[in-house]
Amino acid sequence: MGGRGGRGGRRRGDDSDDRPNRRNDRANKADEDSYKRFAAKDSEDPDYDAWTEPLECGTVQSYNPSFDLIKDLAGYAPAIASSTTPLAQHATALTQTRILGGGRAYSPDDIPWPADAKKQYTEGHGVFFPSEEVKKFVSRRAEMEFKAPPAETKSAILDAALLGKYEGPKFAQPGDHLGSVKSYVKREGTWNAEAERRIEAKIKSLLPAQQAAAAAARPAPKGKDAKA
Repeated sequence: MGGRGGRGGRRRGDDSDDRPNRRNDRANKADEDSYKRFAAKDSEDPDYDAWTEPLECGTVQSYNPSFDLIKDLAGYAPAIASSTTPLAQHATALTQTRILGGGRAYSPDDIPWPADAKKQYTEGHGVFFPSEEVKKFVSRRAEMEFKAPPAETKSAILDAALLGKYEGPKFAQPGDHLGSVKSYVKREGTWNAEAERRIEAKIKSLLPAQQAAAAAARPAPKGKDAKA
């Protein structure tokens, strides 16, 4: 028979209790006692209070912002500058460069993914780097050198974006197939110098006169392939 202290009963000095509510009560009491000891230590230790109060509540500090008008703000200027100030001109050139370099949103901390930058560059497209440090970092990661844009690209940015000069579509006479293609290509919003060169080379290879000139420039066959 089970009884107090007997078989199956609870022995004196045994704090074990398999009843869930009793176990939860003891755990809650232990947590409460631990918190009381922590609170008492927190309130009685000046050094501890002096160390934790700035971390928890912050400190009063003076704020003296400083920035360079052109270097720090040009990337955030409107898409189309409305004046001829140095800031507007710098912002316009930066916007055009960013568009030619893939059109990524401007951020001084933006780092192009090295594999994507390498693929974009090897395919003949520009890559925009917000700073020289970012360019060096991506170059090391991609294990390749990103060269500066050609002079024609720089001139296009300077002439078109800042001076308003550009070589637009021109009238082509009937029969001038290459001139007609050039005219239509320059009307396209995605025009760039590299794409124009590729299209021009392709058109030239398809024109009869160009094909005849290319055939004449090839060396004459020798041996069995030569005609009597």
